[in-house]
Amino acid sequence: MSRIEFINDCYTSDGLKLFMAHFDSGERDICVVFNHGMTGSITGSYFATVWADKLNENGVGFLAVNNRGHDIMNDMKKPDGTSVRLGTAYEKIEDCVIDFACGIEKARELGYKRIILSGHSLGCNKSIYYYSQKKPDIEGIIMASMPDMFAYEDSMGEGYRERLLKEARNNISEGNPSKLVEIEGVSWVPMSSETYVNWYSEGSALDNIPVVRNPEKWEQLAEIDVPILTFSGGDEEDIYHHMDLIKEKALKCPDFEYYTIPNTDHSYWKKELESAEIVTDWVVRKFK
Repeated sequence: MSRIEFINDCYTSDGLKLFMAHFDSGERDICVVFNHGMTGSITGSYFATVWADKLNENGVGFLAVNNRGHDIMNDMKKPDGTSVRLGTAYEKIEDCVIDFACGIEKARELGYKRIILSGHSLGCNKSIYYYSQKKPDIEGIIMASMPDMFAYEDSMGEGYRERLLKEARNNISEGNPSKLVEIEGVSWVPMSSETYVNWYSEGSALDNIPVVRNPEKWEQLAEIDVPILTFSGGDEEDIYHHMDLIKEKALKCPDFEYYTIPNTDHSYWKKELESAEIVTDWVVRKFK
């Protein structure tokens, strides 16, 4: 079993406390730094704890980071004891750079020599953006269930995104950037006007896995020049099943592997161990 240490002394460069969970194998060579997806958390991503146990069995550490987008809404502490309201409803994509840097820095402080970055769902979009901006010193990236975020939003119906953008921009112009847009139907996460505009405007940094629109060059993904592992659940929507296209667009990636895990969903329900074996096999085979 893993030795688990909960870490509560890490602050980002802009002064937000990030909680982390360190699954300690006892070795200090390789660590997988994991970033959850939309509304996720270090306690809410059960499959990741299974990954951690399997990786630990093979001498690999695992650090799960509660980034500022954890849960739908949260209050993040600052050093002076005050709080900032964040969570998925209030985060900006560009700020993931600060959170990712904090997680990697903590892994280094724990003594790890080599880092593998990992993200699930929205954490994949953030991983790509972070790498394109900072070119961090890491060995590779694990991206589980890479989403075309714009295509998913546009699947809500013709004109849906444009209508919500108009509503959000009106709220901002009226001095209410924190006002939640009126989400309907299957769009399940309440979101502030400022966040909706940040995420879903044309040219957004979030639009970096455009499998449906499929431009000639995917600018951010094309910058990744370390090995990539990605996989999706077989029962996920079609937008998660274009990994061959993603491989084609990862122009500088020297080694791109992808898998489909049959008969499971976005969180690998009842296939957590199978997903853990894919992750562990790749890490051990490529980097141990």
